[in-house]
Amino acid sequence: MSTVHDRYYDVWAMDGVHPQLIGRLAFPFSKESSSGTHSFRNPLFLPKFQYATSWLTDGFSLGHDLPLVPDIQRPQTGLSNFQFLLDREVNNTALELIESAVKPQWPEGASDVEKRSVLATSLPRAFGAIALTPTGTVPDALKSADLTEEPRHLLGGLVRLNDLERLLHAWQRFERGKIEHKALSLLAKTCGLPGRRLNPLILKDGRSVILRVRGAGDVVDTPFWKGFALTMAKSCGIPTVQLERLYAQGEAVSVATRLDRNDADQPLLVLSASTLAHRALTPSGRPQALTYLAMADILNREGASPREDLKLMFKRLLYTHWVSPGVDSPDRWQFERTPLGWRLSPAHALDWQSPDSVPSTTPLTMEGRTRIRDVNDLMSWAPYFGLTVKAAKTLLDEMQFTFRHWEDEALAQEADPNDLAVMGQLFFTR
Repeated sequence: MSTVHDRYYDVWAMDGVHPQLIGRLAFPFSKESSSGTHSFRNPLFLPKFQYATSWLTDGFSLGHDLPLVPDIQRPQTGLSNFQFLLDREVNNTALELIESAVKPQWPEGASDVEKRSVLATSLPRAFGAIALTPTGTVPDALKSADLTEEPRHLLGGLVRLNDLERLLHAWQRFERGKIEHKALSLLAKTCGLPGRRLNPLILKDGRSVILRVRGAGDVVDTPFWKGFALTMAKSCGIPTVQLERLYAQGEAVSVATRLDRNDADQPLLVLSASTLAHRALTPSGRPQALTYLAMADILNREGASPREDLKLMFKRLLYTHWVSPGVDSPDRWQFERTPLGWRLSPAHALDWQSPDSVPSTTPLTMEGRTRIRDVNDLMSWAPYFGLTVKAAKTLLDEMQFTFRHWEDEALAQEADPNDLAVMGQLFFTR
């Protein structure tokens, strides 16, 4: 009969001058079972978390599933991990790529849940200024002033921009299943960020930035579409990450700054709407679907500047549902912790969706019932975001005025004629 043991990690907040201990995390493992076989239906194989005493005094909750209490806590029903770690998990492709290329020495009996959590919180790739270290040790950032050069990381230092040509070549061969081990190792060094697709991370001008590449199966120029969506959002007065278009290997790529890093490339503590929004539980104990009003309540409840951020949230709603009605996902909505509370993070993904594509996620609703099928459906909800209906209509008018010249802007950015034709379908009836 196998015996279940616990392996402990300290959870740190890395967004200040000195790391702060948030609490302790325990991952179960069995010496007799192979990794990856642990079931979240068996409570023995669920991770556990407990806040540090100091954090209970001066800190804040890490999410709706981790209230600020001294008790030992477990993930919610149906989840294999805590939501703040699910925010950060690499996808299956990234995990398999890293294990194939690097062959990391995982702790004995480590489950995939533990592996993903360690990867997702390892500096310098860690998303959102949360790091894990084996209990009793301190983050490597205490030993090195430069997070981007930290040599003790599982995957080594970040790939630099002057390796872009080699990296794109590796990416193209990987997509075709013809990559050799040396190129695979180079690609593995760019992994670590969450997302449904690989989000390669490289070092440019001393900052870690996200590389966006057109995939072999993409019917449109994905880097251009992602970048142009943010360009137009910025023209509408919506704060966004910064983007730059580059050319390599005969194609255009783009790099985007990270929403979880400041201008000095220092970590910012960021959590998603999925993690922070309070939601009622279903009879089975699962949290109900995320809604826009629950997201607004994050700012009403613990916002550092709710009036300003609620208006920005509504403006982003107008933009999203003006361009691609009904297309949105929780991971687009991130929040940064400041000394006074939560602030809405700059937009990093406001992708326009081709009219012929099928939404990859279930559409978000306003309050659990009302789906947003047209931008005008938003108007009656404006007061919940601190705006009058008249003010909301004025914002929409201004946005529509800005979009009158979208095609000129796209041409100025050297858009492909085929992409222009598809984009035009989005506004044909506007």
